[in-house]
Amino acid sequence: LGLVLALGAVVGLIVGLKRGRVLLAWAAGFWVFGLAPVNNVWPRTAALMADRYLYVPAIGLYILLAVLLRKAGAAKGAALGVVAVVLLVLCEMRTGVFASSERVWTDTLDKVPHSALAHLQRGIDAVARGQFERGLSDADAALEIDPRPELKVRARLLRCGALYGLGRAEDLLAEANTATNAARDLTRDKLVRDDPSQIRAQAEIFRGQALEMLDEQAAALDAYERAVSLDDTNWSAWFNYGTLLARRSAAVQDGDALGEAVEALRRARDLAPDRLEVELQLATVYGRRGDKKRALAVLDRAESKHGDRNPDLLYTRAIVRLEVANDWAEARNLLR
Repeated sequence: LGLVLALGAVVGLIVGLKRGRVLLAWAAGFWVFGLAPVNNVWPRTAALMADRYLYVPAIGLYILLAVLLRKAGAAKGAALGVVAVVLLVLCEMRTGVFASSERVWTDTLDKVPHSALAHLQRGIDAVARGQFERGLSDADAALEIDPRPELKVRARLLRCGALYGLGRAEDLLAEANTATNAARDLTRDKLVRDDPSQIRAQAEIFRGQALEMLDEQAAALDAYERAVSLDDTNWSAWFNYGTLLARRSAAVQDGDALGEAVEALRRARDLAPDRLEVELQLATVYGRRGDKKRALAVLDRAESKHGDRNPDLLYTRAIVRLEVANDWAEARNLLR
């Protein structure tokens, strides 16, 4: 359909110029030249197709239709009514597709089965909803299409997320290593929209999580440190780094490491102020340091955002009460 419309626009432009039909030439020219920068023959873009590509080209078509309707005379009202009804029916038919991210990308795959990007987006949505096997399947489908290098790495990262959710530590470590190695070969260009260092950082986070699951804490800490050095704006890198530092410091009674954990978690909170897990971990570490005032201040701030009946928040407040004040009565009251 796109090719037919493009050929029709070219023919309309030529006919309009040769016969002096300014409106036809103008409308067809809008379509041809509006799509020229995103034709994906040359130059190539990161997104093969997108609705936004039609915003400018459609201007000429809409004005052409408006002029034709104006010339319709007495039939103008009926013509407008028919157009409105057709558009209403088409809109209603498409509305259901946008009910969820899964429906959007499934519809895309029905129309473009070999879209690696659509598989990736549907897989990301599946993993976010806890459908890890579905996410793994979409990641594998994207890899089978053999997409451009950036999408291959993203498919590897999607596999990592699904494997982490499934608790398959050894498979996760192998996949994270593969993703890390592949990410090293990425270079920033018009087809790689994100900084390759940020992609490598995400791969290192998954390596760290896999190593933690395998109880290799020193190696996991090294992976998180690399993630932070690659992308110091990644809240998850700081969160995982600070959380593991706190756990290790508690095991060996290392006060300096606990201080580093606080700084890492504060950095994570600054980057992601609405993440409850960051607030809870920071409050817990403050509690271990005996800093009741800061611990409770963090919990009060979290409570103002997430409500006072969140079970994780209540549990953390109880733990802080026990660690800081040995207040068993208040702890029991919070856990009821």
